[in-house]
Amino acid sequence: LMAATLFIFLAVRRTRPSTGLDLVRGAIVAYMILTSVVHALLLSGGFEGIFRPPDLSLNTLQHRLMPLIVVLDWFVQPPRRRISFARATVWAVYPMLYLGYTLLRGSEVDWYPYHFLDPRREGGYPSVLVVSAAIMVGFLIATWVLVTLGQRLRIRL
Repeated sequence: LMAATLFIFLAVRRTRPSTGLDLVRGAIVAYMILTSVVHALLLSGGFEGIFRPPDLSLNTLQHRLMPLIVVLDWFVQPPRRRISFARATVWAVYPMLYLGYTLLRGSEVDWYPYHFLDPRREGGYPSVLVVSAAIMVGFLIATWVLVTLGQRLRIRL
């Protein structure tokens, strides 16, 4: 929804994104990368799921196609000004808040949206913490790559 809202907003404005909007765009691109990687590795059968042929479902649109589109958009229209990695680390706040909300709400309603966030499963909270930490490390690496490549493309253009 964030990516679709961003694209609609940019289409209505009919201009290149501003510097402030580049921070929002970058966050959305990072979230879509996170969505795609988590879906591919943890929800679709691991590495085998990555190479499974895509179908024409909403699931494919959300987890495979839309992340690809926002990443391509980032590279076709890199940020106008340099975004430092330190500044981009603020993008990690949303996934951390989501994790906290999910664990709190899950304990109240006895339901978790993903098996790897469910502390009732084998491994309990330590397992959830390890998986969440690994996802966050991957997210920060993806953020660094995104910011670095965006910077290099911005300089070239």
